[in-house]
Amino acid sequence: MKTKIIIALVATAALCSIAYFIIAKTGLSNPPIPHKSKFSIVGEWKLDSAYNNKDSNSLNLLVAAFFADSNIVFKFNADSTLQTISPNEITKQSYYVNNDSLFVKEDSAYTVSVMQIKTDSLISMVNKDSTVFVMSRKTAK
Repeated sequence: MKTKIIIALVATAALCSIAYFIIAKTGLSNPPIPHKSKFSIVGEWKLDSAYNNKDSNSLNLLVAAFFADSNIVFKFNADSTLQTISPNEITKQSYYVNNDSLFVKEDSAYTVSVMQIKTDSLISMVNKDSTVFVMSRKTAK
């Protein structure tokens, strides 16, 4: 009876060792981490809406009225230039992205907005005044 128990234990240990080496060799124990695609802001983005994060309803109404039915397009170029295209004017500035922050050069200083990437084609940006700009990608990258 003792010999049967010892044989069963040795066989179990051998099977466990073989299974361990097979799993370790094939990499099943550590599946590859899917590559997270790097987000690129380059392209044309249409301003969909704007609102203020503060608790002021009158401020939200003012911001919403100002940007209602706006045809504002932001064109982020690969050479770090930003064109803001509205029905009345086109402005050109420089920009750069660092982690989740967008820095746009206005005059001699940079203003910063925090980007919240919803999808590859939908982002929102929050500026220092707590105004949120929601934009959708207009064209492919």
